[in-house]
Amino acid sequence: MAVRNYPRLPIEVFGRQLIESEDLDPLYVALNSCRRQGRMSRNHLKRWMLAYWTFYHAGVASYISDADCSEAYWERWNAAAVNEVESPIGSRWPRGSERRHMRGAAAISCWKDLRERYPLEPTRFVDHVVGDEETRTCEQVMERVGSHSQFGPWIGFKVADMLERIMGYPIDFSLSTVFFFRDPKKAALRYAKETFPDWKPTEKEAVDWASKTLLEKFSDMMAPPARDRKIGLQEVETVLCKWKSHLNGHYVVGWDTNEIKDGLADWALVSPTSVTLWDTMP
Repeated sequence: MAVRNYPRLPIEVFGRQLIESEDLDPLYVALNSCRRQGRMSRNHLKRWMLAYWTFYHAGVASYISDADCSEAYWERWNAAAVNEVESPIGSRWPRGSERRHMRGAAAISCWKDLRERYPLEPTRFVDHVVGDEETRTCEQVMERVGSHSQFGPWIGFKVADMLERIMGYPIDFSLSTVFFFRDPKKAALRYAKETFPDWKPTEKEAVDWASKTLLEKFSDMMAPPARDRKIGLQEVETVLCKWKSHLNGHYVVGWDTNEIKDGLADWALVSPTSVTLWDTMP
């Protein structure tokens, strides 16, 4: 997204607009709606999420997950990984920017690892990373995710977040884990310095203050998509990340929703799941 000239919003206003518009995590809203309405089974959701965590593209994940037998699933997955032949929509297989390095040898290594570990049922990836605890920590999920080729800490956190928000698995998120990554830390420092110009906090002090303050600012709001608890650390982290992009001229409220819907529309003719998700997007 090119740098755009638009009014920069204070984080409290920006964050509230993100949450109210459901642009905070619009795919979460669509997937949760599909689950509640019975339009995607739990096993279908597990197949979809594994493909999404790998390629970070909703259309590609939808097409791959439409294959309801493991052999066909892994064939589609492999075609996307190798990326030597045109995709069903007549272009190369896309990746989201967050998974831009999932190409060449890295993608093939990932495919081989997953195919060898879960040959009969791709859904067992989710079963493995969730484990059999009644409640697990984000760190536990991230560690299990990280045992797979090409699955690092960031995607491990995303896996934990989606499993808690969409699939309803009880997962505990600590402040140190949620704010392990660079962008939310930088945004927290900026927020602290804008609020108290003379304060020179450490990174940890800024994160502690920003997370506590934003949890209080949004304490009257429920966390999407299930609206089954108040706004928590995961949502605050997302607000901070997107606010950083917003300040840098790369994000207006609604951007994620429109981008994801465009990607799903591209795959609508070859993927029923793309159509279903497009219909349930905010």
